[in-house]
Amino acid sequence: MKPELRCDEIRADISAFVDGELRTDRHDEVEDHVASCRSCAAEESSIRSVRKLLRVQAIEDVPDLTHAIMARIPAPKPRAGWTERFRVGAIAAAASALVVFGSTLPFDRDGGDVAAAGEISRLVRDAARSLEAYRARFSIVERGWHPEVPVRRMTARLDFAAPENLRLQLTDRTDYPDAEWPRNDVTLIAASDTWWIREPSSCPEAALPHCASPTTWAGVVETRRVTNREPFDGASPLPTDIIVPLETLAAAEGFEVRERATVAGRAAYRLTLEYRQAVPLVGAIQQGGAWRELHPLDRVDLWIDTETWFPLRFRVVAGDSPDRDWWSTRHGVDDEPGDVLLEVRARGFSEPDGFPPGTFRAPSSGITRDGGFRPAVVSGDLATLDPPGLQLYRSGTAADGSRLVAYASGMSYLKVVRSRGALSPEAAHTGEEISLGSRGVGYYLPATETAGRRLEIRTTRGVLQLHTNLSRATLIDVASQLHLRGRAAPVVVERAGGVSTTRIDPAMAFEQRFAARPTYLPDGYSVVNATVSRAADGVTSVTAYLRRSEGEFDGAGIRLVQAAPVRFLPPSSEEFVEVALGHVRGRWSTERSELEWIDGRFYRAVAVPSADLYTAIRIARGLR
Repeated sequence: MKPELRCDEIRADISAFVDGELRTDRHDEVEDHVASCRSCAAEESSIRSVRKLLRVQAIEDVPDLTHAIMARIPAPKPRAGWTERFRVGAIAAAASALVVFGSTLPFDRDGGDVAAAGEISRLVRDAARSLEAYRARFSIVERGWHPEVPVRRMTARLDFAAPENLRLQLTDRTDYPDAEWPRNDVTLIAASDTWWIREPSSCPEAALPHCASPTTWAGVVETRRVTNREPFDGASPLPTDIIVPLETLAAAEGFEVRERATVAGRAAYRLTLEYRQAVPLVGAIQQGGAWRELHPLDRVDLWIDTETWFPLRFRVVAGDSPDRDWWSTRHGVDDEPGDVLLEVRARGFSEPDGFPPGTFRAPSSGITRDGGFRPAVVSGDLATLDPPGLQLYRSGTAADGSRLVAYASGMSYLKVVRSRGALSPEAAHTGEEISLGSRGVGYYLPATETAGRRLEIRTTRGVLQLHTNLSRATLIDVASQLHLRGRAAPVVVERAGGVSTTRIDPAMAFEQRFAARPTYLPDGYSVVNATVSRAADGVTSVTAYLRRSEGEFDGAGIRLVQAAPVRFLPPSSEEFVEVALGHVRGRWSTERSELEWIDGRFYRAVAVPSADLYTAIRIARGLR
């Protein structure tokens, strides 16, 4: 077929492509052509510009969204009792049994048979543990980064050798208006003991393309380097979820299995989840440079290979949360529900037998930080662990003098650190107290964007910390086999400024006379810790911390605070949105993602850092 006829055929579908109305195979065909044809790319850009102009209008006062949001909130229902939980659990168990014994369940609307989420999570973990080497190429399309650059196109090359050798090369191929614009070129190189990154310097959007710099953007880059790096340190992250989405799919309740599909000639499952649960996957390609903002409840579609469990493609789609229009205005973006904001496609991948010499050798340039790790043989109980399927990897002493040993296999790891200090403030204040059977108790924290799951154990000799990307159940099982006894944390966790804060049983968090019990919580959340604070002026408050069990990538989860007696909301210079909550009015902090109000003489607050106002209002409405 002649090129011009091919362009004519493609152009007939560009409008539908822009609106996201093409079937998957046709969408991919048009996208591939537009990426390689400057003429059709200009046509696509023109259509998007016209569409945007038709939506532009003068900025008015931000409306009170309360009525629109409340109209979409169903009346709260009591949380399932024992009988209902047993019934749901029995159904789930039956579903799992069907998968185990070779049957499948219809999850997609077309009636196709796909595997269950829990089974996919298990297979992804197995794939991560057995992976030794990986090489891939990706194409990236991002929309909405800047009004003058509506579409950016990039490519990425990734080399990985287990467990910590990685090279990521991101090349910006966008046709910018002129040479002053920053190119999102990033190189990240990591080895077992070093980490190096080169990326463009940061610049406020309002200053683009000309930032306050003696040179143009084309020459402004930052280079940073870490030497003597501690294994799996978290401070110098490795974007491994783009290889196998281990953390993203760690918790089965975090995603839905939609359908079987074919991507680049390979069998795949299409999974859907919220962006807040896919941060490790999306963030893996965003290790440096500048990227557009994404809403926590935007939808992520992921196509994952059914044989290798490598991500073949993923895209972030603008969600339809009731307050997302307001969020878009505040962040200076012009999204509509269903808009594809970011798309990443694997253009080829393999599991090579080896890599050329120097692939993972980091340059010596850049601002250098000494990680402080010194290799050494560690004896005693640290070296006698036998974590399932892992082998001894590295051991030594950290910068603070603590001793550590790391075990690994493929992408999976377990690191054990012994120090003479106390429990970390995070574990002491918000960690979930876990029974280790005859070994006492430990304090558990789910995975975050930069750190794996963690269990801290307080002993007579200090603190033992276990860090891992293994499952919560495996982590607790390993800890239960240690030759030690975990001691409970002090009941009084803090005394400052006349306020005494006491740790209480999470089951008692809502037993205070002023503390209402929530009748609605997002799926997967439960109370893991609670404290009671008493001030000298007689005000008593209870704080309940709620998290998912495997991963909470904002590091915070949900926090409920209730106090009495309180007459007024504390003054603040923050930006607030007024919200009606029945007979009272509250305020929503856009900075803290927290909804506060006074109910009689009772103060109540709901903080949802990785959700939205809609979620906060649903929880608040259930505090009755």
